[in-house]
Amino acid sequence: MKKGVAKAGSYFKKLRMNKDLTIGQLSLLSGVSKSTISMIERNKHNPTADTVIKLSKALNQTPEDMLSKLGFIQPIPETLDSKLERIAKEFDTLFLDHLGELDEDSKQKLISYLEFLIQKQDKGLAKKDNTQ
Repeated sequence: MKKGVAKAGSYFKKLRMNKDLTIGQLSLLSGVSKSTISMIERNKHNPTADTVIKLSKALNQTPEDMLSKLGFIQPIPETLDSKLERIAKEFDTLFLDHLGELDEDSKQKLISYLEFLIQKQDKGLAKKDNTQ
């Protein structure tokens, strides 16, 4: 059992109680059954990532933070952040240098992927604005 998952029970219970929610209320808000929530809180059941995401939304937590705290995902290492920052600075040059090497299908996939990332980011920003 992952160390983070082992502490899931007390973590969820604390969040639920801080929101003054009963297990039944959390169940209604999250779509996770009362018995599953109860078993998680008593450390009798390890939550799946999907369950963590459902509960995080009901508890007004970001799924990424909760998944990270419980050991499902690892935070981006500082070195990766630095690499992303460097690539972002060099992006124009890299993009223009290599764009000609792509066939039409690859160019379309790249455009679709960039549009997807922009939409995903916009949705994330909208969610943050709504929670503030």
